[in-house]
Amino acid sequence: MSDLGSWEDVLDRLESDVTCLEAMRAGAPRPEPCDWEPPSNLGPMPADLVLRARDLQMRQHAVIGQLNATLIENRQQARVTQNFRSATGAPERPAYVDFTA
Repeated sequence: MSDLGSWEDVLDRLESDVTCLEAMRAGAPRPEPCDWEPPSNLGPMPADLVLRARDLQMRQHAVIGQLNATLIENRQQARVTQNFRSATGAPERPAYVDFTA
């Protein structure tokens, strides 16, 4: 027998995580990660929660796709920057000049 309250708690947690990822994608700061172990022995998901779980799964897949696209874009920009540095002889690290000395 499944526990509706436990399943709701699990879906609440997963929804909170995907909401944080969506906010990060929009520019919000990354929250501190926290440990989470999926509960065991939940039993089958109650039919009343299946639609919510499917919607959540679609949001998860969408944000994962967006984050993957962002990672690819960042890697491309890093390669362009490295190629520019190599071509111009620019230093790999920022150089600072202390004008107060």
